[in-house]
Amino acid sequence: MEKKYETYLKITVKQTGLTFFVRVIGYLLGFVSQVIYARFLGADLYGIYSIGLTVMTVASLLSVFGMNNAMVRFIGAYHTQKEKTRAIIRFGLLTVFVLSIITAVSLIVFKKIVAVNVFHDPRVEKILPYFAIGVILLSETNVLGGIFQGFKKPSIFFFYKELVDRIIRISIFILLYFLGVKLLGVVIATLSGIALSLAGLLTHLIKERLDVFKKQEGRYLDRREILSYSSNMIFVAFTYFLMGQVNRLLLGVYLDAKSVGIYTLSDNLSTLSIFILTSFNSVFASGIADLYHNKELKMLERMYSNVTRWIVSLTIPITLWMIIFSEDILSIFGKDYTEGKWVLIFLTLGQFINAFVGPNGLMLSMSGHQKFEMINGVIVASLNIFLNILLIPKLGVVGSAIAGGIAISTVNIIKSVEVYFIMGMNPYNRRFLKVLVATIVTWISLLIFKFFTPSILVTIFTLVISFTVMFLTLYALKLYPEVRIIIGAFMKK
Repeated sequence: MEKKYETYLKITVKQTGLTFFVRVIGYLLGFVSQVIYARFLGADLYGIYSIGLTVMTVASLLSVFGMNNAMVRFIGAYHTQKEKTRAIIRFGLLTVFVLSIITAVSLIVFKKIVAVNVFHDPRVEKILPYFAIGVILLSETNVLGGIFQGFKKPSIFFFYKELVDRIIRISIFILLYFLGVKLLGVVIATLSGIALSLAGLLTHLIKERLDVFKKQEGRYLDRREILSYSSNMIFVAFTYFLMGQVNRLLLGVYLDAKSVGIYTLSDNLSTLSIFILTSFNSVFASGIADLYHNKELKMLERMYSNVTRWIVSLTIPITLWMIIFSEDILSIFGKDYTEGKWVLIFLTLGQFINAFVGPNGLMLSMSGHQKFEMINGVIVASLNIFLNILLIPKLGVVGSAIAGGIAISTVNIIKSVEVYFIMGMNPYNRRFLKVLVATIVTWISLLIFKFFTPSILVTIFTLVISFTVMFLTLYALKLYPEVRIIIGAFMKK
């Protein structure tokens, strides 16, 4: 049992480390690509492209129909049953392919209505057919992401989606731009990136599972069970997706474009606080399904506790840095954005609570309790809208940040309570006291560095200091056995 636990822990840590590394590089490439698009296209054409990209993203979200989450859960639970796993993959890819074609055709048929009546710009109509093709490509790519997560290899998915895709987009766009193709150039570059990323993922899947597309006889899965699960998860995914857009929409209604810009930048920066959480989640999700399905609940609770503790330990340095140096961080993007200091602080605190409670949402959705996640989605969306309407007129853009922070914190506390009463699991124990001590030491250290003359280099350097102090303190407190396994896995990779 102990050996199996160590194997699980090593796999989780190794894949999390790879995923985090790839996503950080992808984040930087994404930032570079946005700068290039914005400068080369200009605000007008960049806005048209952004509208088309948004339409494609929303359409693919509907086309996937939560099947990416279904792949994680059912492959994670049945990965030892070869025929059933093969049937699950075939069903997921085929279902999404059919749905995405229907969505793409609908988008082409109603392109004029979408362009003129919704976005009030006839130019959008010309690019929608291209993005309709992108819906099919992106939908299949996202399902493959769920498949690789189910096999506990999410780093493969993120390598193609975050690195290969973005490098291709940037390269092709620059080439076409200098050939005189601007708007259509960025659209073609985007579709090329997605298409080649999809091709790479399919090739990798065939190499990993040579018999995936082999014709088989017999019935190996309950399609209704998978569709029932995915239908719940599409509702959850869409609810959380809309939550990220509602705050900006309401700020635009009550305030002005500048407020939306300040909030958007601070919101994007605050998501750095959950980089560690999402990296661990992408690996641990299928592990939850596997352990819960095989009734290994003691090991699941132990993994839940250790993963949560490490998410918290790795998130605290980023969170403290973003709160203490909030104004200095925002000044990197321009003096106008420093007005969003408290916006960044409140949003970061909300995301920290999200990370502090660990993978509680996955504990519910990957163990067959996805209906609670659906209810949680309704709660967070409703609370967020209510608080925004209440606080924006009184506190402006800061009110929206407080509303978002409270909504995220509240729903995550509710999730933890649900995990405790439904599954009887609690990730917290005395070992968290070591994390608390390390947090205090790190906080004091950053406050001391705050007295140095502010500059971009000093600000970035303090993030390194934050992580260094945190882990030196934990080391001085005599790390528990699991930590040595984790460090060994990281150093080996």
